[in-house]
Amino acid sequence: MEILISFRDYESAVNLANSNLAREQLARASVAVAEERLNTYLSITTDRAGVLAGQEPEDVLKDARKTLNSMGALENVTQLDGVVERLAVARQLAEVASAGALDMRAGQGAQIFAAYAILVRELNTLRLALLAQEQPADQETAVAFQLRRYTNILMEMLSQNRALVQRLTLSRPGPHLVPVRSQAEGIGNRSDLAAELLRDQPLIQDMQITSAVAEIVQLYENDYRPAEKQVLAFTGQAVPPAEIAAAWQAQAKKLAVTGAILQDALFIYSRSRLEHAQTVALSRLLWWVGYLLLGLAAVAVGLRTVLKRIVRPLEALRSSMLRLAEGDLDTPLPAYTQKDEVGIMADALRVFKANAVRRARLQEERLAMHGRLKSAYRQLKLDMEAAASVQEALLPPSARLGGVKFAGLLRPSHFISGDTYDVLRQPNGTVHFFHVDVAGHGAGAALVSVASHCNLTQAVLRRQSGETLADTAEKINQDWPEHLPFFTMVLGALNPEAGHGVLIQAGHPPPLLMRQSGEVEQIGDGGLPVGVMNSARYDEVHFAFKPGDRLMVYSDGLTEAENPSGQAFSEERLLACVNGWASLSTDDMLATLLGTLKNWRASENFEDDVTVLILEATENEHFARVA
Repeated sequence: MEILISFRDYESAVNLANSNLAREQLARASVAVAEERLNTYLSITTDRAGVLAGQEPEDVLKDARKTLNSMGALENVTQLDGVVERLAVARQLAEVASAGALDMRAGQGAQIFAAYAILVRELNTLRLALLAQEQPADQETAVAFQLRRYTNILMEMLSQNRALVQRLTLSRPGPHLVPVRSQAEGIGNRSDLAAELLRDQPLIQDMQITSAVAEIVQLYENDYRPAEKQVLAFTGQAVPPAEIAAAWQAQAKKLAVTGAILQDALFIYSRSRLEHAQTVALSRLLWWVGYLLLGLAAVAVGLRTVLKRIVRPLEALRSSMLRLAEGDLDTPLPAYTQKDEVGIMADALRVFKANAVRRARLQEERLAMHGRLKSAYRQLKLDMEAAASVQEALLPPSARLGGVKFAGLLRPSHFISGDTYDVLRQPNGTVHFFHVDVAGHGAGAALVSVASHCNLTQAVLRRQSGETLADTAEKINQDWPEHLPFFTMVLGALNPEAGHGVLIQAGHPPPLLMRQSGEVEQIGDGGLPVGVMNSARYDEVHFAFKPGDRLMVYSDGLTEAENPSGQAFSEERLLACVNGWASLSTDDMLATLLGTLKNWRASENFEDDVTVLILEATENEHFARVA
């Protein structure tokens, strides 16, 4: 078992290192494409090239494709090939646009800029998909990955505005620049959010990276952003003074260099930690292999000694004992001269001794069997506890994402559960959540719950702009393997800033919407579970979700929990309890609900998994400040 665990740890470390290398190459490719976008956009719209480009995108994309091929990520290779093809198309459009008159290029420049921006976004989406497949167990490495992500977002926003703002400084004022200035201001606001996320991230124990993060945030907020706003204050009305434009360009170049240094430091730090983890896993694997070989050698020597010194002499004694027990008193005794246990048995060849020996042997075998059964049960229990720890690690801790504060509880009926949930935040600020209950119990349902958790997480992360929640749910249902059990689900998206929420109910109990006013209502009208019918369609349930409102999502293990008399807790009783708990905080409500359910059961145990997730709309300080 230990050697299998060590092998899996080493395999996981190798996969994570390869995935990290591919994501690093994709990040460098996105930077190279962004630099090409800057030069191409300025040459088309102003007849002046931008800054000198760095590494050619083809070189980095070729390296990334080679790494993905070595990982066997054929689907990701296909996506990367699509990016390469669309890059060639964007270049052809740019070449055609460059041949036209300058006053005819504005609209073409905007289209080409958008095409390059889509390429950068696709590369970043591919990076996030790889990260979702391989999550590091080391917290320091996970934080470094987050810092890399937010740094990449900030530098992409900076790259876009370097092109847009520089065009504004090089063009004559006029109505044709109004959309460009509006786009630059919007990107600047998103840059503020990226800088804030980077500043609020937990820091890692590396002084160089800690200092670099503080430096880039300070440089952005104190120097670059004020200079950019000063330039945008002139554009559209008059050409900004040369010294203001030059000051902005200097700060933009300085910020770009600082960001590149931070990214390189994060790449080096991530690689070193992953290489160290891989070395440790390999050392542990080799140690266990050596230990196994040594054990096998000891067993072989022991077997040879037992065969020579014990088994063969005992076999001869046994044959003589059986003949003596049958009354053959003339049977010759085996020649055995050693003064040990076998010798004593040879001197005491009588029927009663033979019977005693047989009884002792039977007793030893029974004890050995009992020991093996006890050991097997202990190992099974350890395996179940380890599986429960892995399953629990998938659940998000109580936290606040944007304008949504959430907390949950899960009480499995056994060691492991067929229930799961998660809360995720998209880059646009929308908070997604899902709540799953797999049909059945035990290890099979638990494994399916982990599979469904990963499937829904990837579906949320890969959700495209314009894709409805119903489209996402239907795709999840269509892609669910027919041989796996079905599961019920609530999949939702919350946007407290807009005061709106939407969810899909797939066979799950109807969630409870608790208004700030104290009113409680059930929402949702059923729907088929995922995996029951491949062609199933799902309806979206829209509802108002404003600060102070709370949404409770739960599994049927709560309402179907029976008291000693066999009476179910029921949705009506849950609704009555929640109505009486309107003044309680979310954490107190979960604790009170669990205590009430245990009292109802008159037991600490449950016959079915009980899972509850409460999401609360709160005031988002950042968006309130921006407004």
